[in-house]
Amino acid sequence: MIYLYFLIFYKTSLIHRGKSYELKEQFPYQLFIFFATLKIIIILFILSFCFASTVHAKGKLKNAYVEWQAVQGAVEYRVEVKNSKNKIIIKKKTKKTKLDLKITPGDYKYRVGIVNKFYSVFAWSKWEKLSIISAKRHKPYHHIGIEGGYHLMMTPIDNSYSGYGGGGLFYEIHALFKKAPSIFFGISASYFQFIFPNSDFGISWMVIGSLYIGYEFKFNFSKTFFIRLSPVISGKYYYREHLYNGTTYYGYRPILSAGFHVSYDLSESLLLTLKIEYDVILDVTPIQTISFYGRIAYRFQ
Repeated sequence: MIYLYFLIFYKTSLIHRGKSYELKEQFPYQLFIFFATLKIIIILFILSFCFASTVHAKGKLKNAYVEWQAVQGAVEYRVEVKNSKNKIIIKKKTKKTKLDLKITPGDYKYRVGIVNKFYSVFAWSKWEKLSIISAKRHKPYHHIGIEGGYHLMMTPIDNSYSGYGGGGLFYEIHALFKKAPSIFFGISASYFQFIFPNSDFGISWMVIGSLYIGYEFKFNFSKTFFIRLSPVISGKYYYREHLYNGTTYYGYRPILSAGFHVSYDLSESLLLTLKIEYDVILDVTPIQTISFYGRIAYRFQ
């Protein structure tokens, strides 16, 4: 391949300089254009490949440093770093007791030589391990789970019902923002049945959809026991059907809600949560409820 490149460069250069009319006759003008174009393409390809390789290699380099105790009488220090194949890849001199390195992730060893006033190394340290680890990329994680609970009515409506209970599904995304990993967002959908004192009030049910945002605080009580406390605000919307004396009545209203979640990690993947919220149903006369939920979630990335 190298010989072919040389031949192309040599022939096109001779033709271009006009030093050989015989070559010009053997290689007509169209062929000269072909080889000249091919030469330009090869040059651009080689340059672009070299540039891409340089940028790619530069992107892998990590900042690291080695540090050691000062030695009395040392004029300077020499540092050597070798890779996992025992090949020395870095040799540096410094008068400080710290040396900054730019190196790719991996396992290395290094040693420090002490240089005396005659500028010769009179002692080397032992080879010490040096591990360069790539920082983990920021990745959001997710919760998906089921919940169940009860809403206690705080605003009586002709004492027709005391509350409603039910449950549903929810999904949350955590650590979406690298600079604010404690913020999380969630969505839920639940089904509820109203609790009436007797059957004379008919049958009533509703579904509630919710979008919410929260901020997680973590409290460590020991190395193995901690809880998560998360204030949450949400916007909800419900759709309700009420069957009474053979007639079905429909209703739908927005709900504003605020509360907090208290969570405990059962394992790395399972999370148990108690959710307490205060809801205001935005009706002509606002209806207030307090809700208590139990949740279990599966955490994954």
